[in-house]
Amino acid sequence: MLQGSATWHARRLQVSMGASPNPAITGEQVQLLAQTTGGRAPFTYDWDYGDGSAHGSGPSPTHIYTTAGPKTITLSVLDANGRKASASLALVVEAPLAAAISPASPIAAKAGILVALSASASGGTAPYAYAWTFGDATGAAGQAVSHAYAMAGNYQVSLTVTDAQGRTASAAATVHVALNIVLPGSQLLYRTAAQIQAGVTLSSSWLNANNSPIIGGTPPYHTTWTGDDYTHVLADGVGITHASNVVYYFGSHDISLAVTDAAGHQGDGIQVFDIEPSAPA
Repeated sequence: MLQGSATWHARRLQVSMGASPNPAITGEQVQLLAQTTGGRAPFTYDWDYGDGSAHGSGPSPTHIYTTAGPKTITLSVLDANGRKASASLALVVEAPLAAAISPASPIAAKAGILVALSASASGGTAPYAYAWTFGDATGAAGQAVSHAYAMAGNYQVSLTVTDAQGRTASAAATVHVALNIVLPGSQLLYRTAAQIQAGVTLSSSWLNANNSPIIGGTPPYHTTWTGDDYTHVLADGVGITHASNVVYYFGSHDISLAVTDAAGHQGDGIQVFDIEPSAPA
């Protein structure tokens, strides 16, 4: 004789799900996880990833998305008694994080003069953080930065962009820093015709004498003056008198100066001389 009986009441099958990371990026593995309550084990899982690909199975599959855009993931769970429950989740899939530097490499600059640099980022998850290294043991943070190099040379600028999910992307550019030759403004010179015909003395020491330093270089310097109808190469600090092929007339003259320092770094500039007549002494 049956002494007693028990009735088993199965709780209603319920299912929930999660995805990590969310937002995700294309080409990145997304971990999915199902959580069930109630129902009777074992459970059968069917995952629709929302991108037209083959369905997945199991309580914790992974999936890689190849296209960006919003996705709706749908999970259907069937228990041992044939009861069914489902859940859905919105997943954001972004393009991969990318970084760029403006202006484009190579970047021309002069020693002692600020270089303006700007970063851009795309893909990933905003907001972005920007970190710079300038190749001379200094750095900065921010989307737009500026930097002055103390010495001429070639420097590698590096940019690292970090998005809100901690992903990183990098970009690099080369900065060619030339010697900075600080020439004075137009020079007004009074000379007689005889003085001009006798020759004009030009040298790198003339620059210092006129408060025109060479910034960012290593002496000694090799200088080349070029202007009108002559070219002469001068050693550092040594003047040379041009007895022939010089300017024999009055007026305004543009003289180009090219400088090479001991390390092979170069720089240039243009000096304007306005020669006016004066009476012989």
